Amino acid sequence: MKNIEIFNAVVTEDVLKILDAESEKYKGLYCDLSNKEERKFVKDKAQEINNLLKKLDRSRIDIAKEYKYKVEIEASQIRERLENANRPFTALIDEWTAQRKAILDTKKAEEDAKQSAIQFQIDFDDALTMNKLFDFERKERLAREAEELEKIKLQAVEDAMLQLELEAQKKIDDEEERKITAQKDREKAATELKRKNIAHQIKVNNDALESMIDHGIDHGTAKTIIKLIAKGKIINVSINY
Repeated sequence: MKNIEIFNAVVTEDVLKILDAESEKYKGLYCDLSNKEERKFVKDKAQEINNLLKKLDRSRIDIAKEYKYKVEIEASQIRERLENANRPFTALIDEWTAQRKAILDTKKAEEDAKQSAIQFQIDFDDALTMNKLFDFERKERLAREAEELEKIKLQAVEDAMLQLELEAQKKIDDEEERKITAQKDREKAATELKRKNIAHQIKVNNDALESMIDHGIDHGTAKTIIKLIAKGKIINVSINY
């Protein structure tokens, strides 16, 4: 690669060579990132190069219009070298991040499993409670239905007995009505018979009265004689009705 021209304000060839050399030196580097000092060393080294990358990107944007093609080629070459120089550190950081993620994922999975087990027990207990509630409600409903059926049966028996009583009373009332009607008919018939007998007696008496008058007995005397005969006052004499 040619010497840096466009981005020498950001990084020089000498600096890149130093970083290249350090990258070679740190290839295969192992650090325990759970150790605060070692983690700080790795992050500081990575940050140093990341800062150069940020400055490079800013400069590339600023002078891209004037040196577009040259900028892109040179920036690409520098980026590749910087990324290669940073790879020992970024590899450790990526590995550390992956390990932390795996640990956190495992903890989360364990916690989720615990919560799932707790929720399962809660759901199971709720299901048992609901089943007990359903059984209780079903028994209550059946008891109410049985009680209602018993009431219906009792009401039916009472209604039947009442109907029988009403029918018996109706028979009594009908018989009483029949007797009253019969008595009225007999009284009416007796009254009618009496009326006819009286009318017959009056006619017979009138006929006798007229017969006496026809035989020369005056009306007053004839009437007196008929009254005496009708009352049985004249011995051995009667009117044939």
